[in-house]
Amino acid sequence: MRDLIEVGGVGYVRLDVTVAGGFTEAVRMARLAERHSAKLAPHNVPEIHGHLLAGFPGAVFAVEVLANPDRDPVTPRLYREGPTIEDGYLRMSDRPGFGLDYDWDFVRRIAASAGASSL
Repeated sequence: MRDLIEVGGVGYVRLDVTVAGGFTEAVRMARLAERHSAKLAPHNVPEIHGHLLAGFPGAVFAVEVLANPDRDPVTPRLYREGPTIEDGYLRMSDRPGFGLDYDWDFVRRIAASAGASSL
């Protein structure tokens, strides 16, 4: 990917921190994209990508979803407090870090049902 970006062969960089080596690696990729005038377009995980987008003015859009509880009974229940979508905009918490308040009781229950020994 780096070679393609550096020669101008990529106009949009769609990255996902969950598969791109985490937030720090996503920041490196975003900086590379910015240096070569490629636009940043993160995919999925708005509770993390929203922060990445806020730090890079070259981000043109985000392909984001907040999990639908009918399709995904786990993800929407992971947090007591997290981002919301209001009028088409991602609203992030002003709490420290990523601003997430995990529901640890739910996490433990779901881990136990999956056979995890401790959490």
